[in-house]
Amino acid sequence: IADKDRRTNRMTGGTGRGTAAIVPWAEVCCDTLQSVEAALGVGGVRSLELCSALSEGGLTPSHAFVRSAVRRKRQLYGRHGPEVHVLVRPRAGDFLYSAAEFHCMLEDACWAVTPVERG
Repeated sequence: IADKDRRTNRMTGGTGRGTAAIVPWAEVCCDTLQSVEAALGVGGVRSLELCSALSEGGLTPSHAFVRSAVRRKRQLYGRHGPEVHVLVRPRAGDFLYSAAEFHCMLEDACWAVTPVERG
């Protein structure tokens, strides 16, 4: 779940006088289609972060998993509903990447932001 300060959204509460109501929201990390289904069925989920290997701290998911998750979200919400984000991380361990790993990350990131793949 995203950090508490980012989980709130201010609304006027319909009074027009600037009365603020706190509306919680969450980002949910999903590494299986079952977790995607569960997250899409819960109210208050603003975004899904797709990944694999949560036990390793999260790694870049397969293209097929991303396509399947986006397809399911669109079946339920069309182009609306929770945003879909894709984690880009080539391996577990530290965050010091070689030039080759960085190049792979750039390719994964370019693929993940194409309109067809994005929710």
